[in-house]
Amino acid sequence: MTAAHPTRPDPGQKPNYPFREWLDGRQWVLTQGRDFWGDPDELTVSLRASSRARRLDVVCAWDPAQRCLYVRASPRHKTVT
Repeated sequence: MTAAHPTRPDPGQKPNYPFREWLDGRQWVLTQGRDFWGDPDELTVSLRASSRARRLDVVCAWDPAQRCLYVRASPRHKTVT
């Protein structure tokens, strides 16, 4: 699913990304410079932290040719020990 375009933050401000929407279980295609700004690795770290807080697993894959980050969250699976 293509993301709704968040507003680009003013210089010095932190972006306000819609993590709840991006972690809703659908596959999202986030385009650098349109849906997010900055380093895709930093966004991946933020997505993982946000997913942990929601008890979700998230898979992120960066496509440098398309400048897109593919994101999909799912309910956390319990591991058997």
